[in-house]
Amino acid sequence: MKQEAQPQRVEQFPCTLGSALEIFQYPCERGVCPAFHFSYSLYCKTWIHLPCVFVVMISMTTHGKSLTRVQKELWYFVNDEDMKIILEIIIEKMNEVGNNSKRLKKLYDNARTFIPDNPKYEEKYWVAAYILHRNRAKLKNLLDELRSITYEIKKLYQYLDDLDKMSKKRRIKYLEFEYMYDMSLENLYELQHSKKTLLEHIVRIVKNLIV
Repeated sequence: MKQEAQPQRVEQFPCTLGSALEIFQYPCERGVCPAFHFSYSLYCKTWIHLPCVFVVMISMTTHGKSLTRVQKELWYFVNDEDMKIILEIIIEKMNEVGNNSKRLKKLYDNARTFIPDNPKYEEKYWVAAYILHRNRAKLKNLLDELRSITYEIKKLYQYLDDLDKMSKKRRIKYLEFEYMYDMSLENLYELQHSKKTLLEHIVRIVKNLIV
């Protein structure tokens, strides 16, 4: 009696990520690396061995992204004209505390991690920016509002400039131009006043920060 052929079993690889990690798993299990970790794959829904080297690489990548984010924020603080007003207040507080403060020395050490190799400004500005970054939770809404108002002011300046160019090229009637220009100027003055008031409020808060 002829035996029926059994269907051939095909080995399935649940996902590319799992297959790729098997390559890294092998040297770990052979004793090259004594420590390897279990990790859950979101792609194939299985537990896979993740070598410690791979874990360290992922950790370093995450840290690198965080470092970049903080550096970008500090760069914005030291280069923005409004933020520099706030930084000057923090620097005044730093000078009042003095160089012998252990807390301030620690802040300097922590801030140096984020200072670029060729900084445009003095170290104290970067340290002040770092202190502002550490207190961003208290100031986030106010700083966001300040940035938004600044953006609207820039847009209005551009609009006024465009109106002026249109008027000179006679692309708009004079009365219409005068009305639109006056309305825009009024809005601009209101925004500038709001910005000044908001900046003064932020400065008062910053003066009470512990350095």
